[in-house]
Amino acid sequence: MNIGSLRNIEVKRAGKIVQTVDLYDLLIKGDSSSDILLQSGDVVFIPTQSKSVSILGEVRRPAIYELKKGDNFNQVIAMAGGLLHRHTLNLR
Repeated sequence: MNIGSLRNIEVKRAGKIVQTVDLYDLLIKGDSSSDILLQSGDVVFIPTQSKSVSILGEVRRPAIYELKKGDNFNQVIAMAGGLLHRHTLNLR
């Protein structure tokens, strides 16, 4: 099953992309700075979701998160609201 992206929404005007919206900015951070006023004839294109990761366990918001190119482990943990308890992670 293909699911629509929340992180790569394109607003097209006269066939050209005028804005790319990452809804995680709004949903997770409360940042609405990428809002755009739609005009008559605009097209909102929602491509299929790219790679995702499922986070379960000792995080504030366990869920499936869509990844963007360049996302790292710390950014994914931040999307999940951080760890519930102070843990030391040793990654090699």
